[in-house]
Amino acid sequence: MIWNKWNVEEKTKIQRQLLQFTCEKTAAFLAEHPSETFYAFAYDCNTEYGQVSLCLNSEEFFQEGLSRSRAEFPEYYSSEEDIREYRYNTGNWQYQCFDTFTFIEEDEIDHIHGQIDGGNIDEWFALIGEFRAMCRETVREFAGSDVFAQIPKTAGFLTYAVDHEESIEEALQHAVSV
Repeated sequence: MIWNKWNVEEKTKIQRQLLQFTCEKTAAFLAEHPSETFYAFAYDCNTEYGQVSLCLNSEEFFQEGLSRSRAEFPEYYSSEEDIREYRYNTGNWQYQCFDTFTFIEEDEIDHIHGQIDGGNIDEWFALIGEFRAMCRETVREFAGSDVFAQIPKTAGFLTYAVDHEESIEEALQHAVSV
């Protein structure tokens, strides 16, 4: 195994820490933004570096951004598919990465990347897949929490985890709809 610390106990520990972090930081964020209503919450995951960022966006900010983007790039953002991609791409969100959780320290990442250079690419992809699954499981747990219930939501609110190396459509296949 390219990261010898990865096992069921470590995964469970990281999930508990990530869920606690998500609840604490989201509660603090909501206290600072009491009048806003949101259409989605996402984990913006950079699993290759062991990071999960918390993200929220409002319908108002989405509509403003879409209008600006359509004005600047009229050839884009006309199809339903383009609009859906824009809507759920956390890079377009007002509150992209309002806080970030790191579950692998930099020296451990360096060690793992050194193992990849040793030809363990299949193990690397398997580990990344396990990290993604862990993030999806945790965001689903968050969707059942008291803090999640406190998020002011629009109809059709979605919560999901998206990794930097996957498409929005892939991520939305695992979304929780409220």
